[in-house]
Amino acid sequence: MARGFEVARNKLSETRIKALVKPGIYSDGDGLFLRIRAGGSKQWFFIYKRNGQRTELGLGGYGQGIAPVSLALAREKADAIRERLARGDDLHSRKTFLSVMDDVLDVKQASFKNDKHKAQWVMTLKKYAEPLHKLPIADITRDHVVEVLKPIWTKIPETADRTRQRIAAVIDHAKARGLYVGDNPADWRGGLKELLPARSKLSRGHHAAVGYKDLPLVVSNLRKSILQKSFG
Repeated sequence: MARGFEVARNKLSETRIKALVKPGIYSDGDGLFLRIRAGGSKQWFFIYKRNGQRTELGLGGYGQGIAPVSLALAREKADAIRERLARGDDLHSRKTFLSVMDDVLDVKQASFKNDKHKAQWVMTLKKYAEPLHKLPIADITRDHVVEVLKPIWTKIPETADRTRQRIAAVIDHAKARGLYVGDNPADWRGGLKELLPARSKLSRGHHAAVGYKDLPLVVSNLRKSILQKSFG
C-alpha cells in the first residue's frame, strides 16, 4: 500500500483507551494512532507516506477541551484522509475557510433576495468571521466559533446569531464536499448554547406585574379611562 501501514484496523476500544496511562504511541491500525504524553494528555494523529516522505496529521485530542475527538470521530477523520489519498489529493493544499466561504457566496448568488441581502451575508462573514479566514476549513473547532461570536454575542445579538448561521452554512457546504468531517461546530444544538453567555430578553412591550392588592384600583382607573374616551 502507498501509505506503508498494515491494513488491520479498529485495534483500540473506548475501554482500553480510558485505561491507558503509560506514555507512548498506540496504533488503531492503517495509519491512525493515539499518542499519550507524560502529563496524561491523549492526542490523535494520522501518518501516511507518499513518494518516500512521511507526513503526520493531527486529528485532535481525546477526551479533552471543548470539542474532544472520540474514537469513532477519529476513525471517521482517518477514513476521510484515506479517501483523499486514494483520489491522489494533495493534503498540503487544504482549503481555507475563506476559500470555501467564497465558493458558498458564488453558489448562493442566485438565491439572494436582493442586493441588501447579499451585502448582509458578505459583511457578516468578512467582518465578524475574519478570524476564521486563514484557518484550514477541516481544522475549525467549536472553540474557534466561540472566539468569533463571544465579543458580539450580547452587544449585537441578532447580527451575532446571523453570523453563526452563516458560518454553519459554510461548514455544511464543506461537509457536502468532503472537506470537513464531524459535527458542525457552529450548530446551536451542538453545544454552543452552553458555551456562550445568556442574552437578556427584550422587555419592549411588557409592563410590570400588578400586585393583588392594587388590582381593584387599576381596574377602576381602566374603566374610567375607557368611559372618558367613549364620551369625551
